[in-house]
Amino acid sequence: MIALRIVEIDSYMAPPLLDMDVGVSPLEGTVINLVPVVRIFGATPAGQKACLHLHKAFPYFYFPYDEDLPSAPNEAMAFLRKLVGALEVAMKMSSMGGAGAAAGGPDGQAAAGGSAKAWKRQIVHNVQLVRARPLYG
Repeated sequence: MIALRIVEIDSYMAPPLLDMDVGVSPLEGTVINLVPVVRIFGATPAGQKACLHLHKAFPYFYFPYDEDLPSAPNEAMAFLRKLVGALEVAMKMSSMGGAGAAAGGPDGQAAAGGSAKAWKRQIVHNVQLVRARPLYG
């Protein structure tokens, strides 16, 4: 086990490393060109300076899947695929504003005509339907 007193944390996008990162999207089955890497700067208890590169740390969020949504497995997966499509479009269009539009997008690729569909990069990595119990009631 490694112990590290954290001084700074940031992240960057990098090409996936063989045997360390996910190379194919479980959602679409396409090749992943860039993966997020969390970089942690700090010091060990002995005082040695360290920089830790943490792979397979994809951002995530949960939201409730209400009872009025499809419950049959096939219908639920079809709904989730539609949801992912809508999230992809919304996130790409949101990223095109400000600094993203000047560079053509967050990955530096030009987006032809400003269309969100022009980007080849997948933003949503995976989607899973999980059952959970609220921790605080």
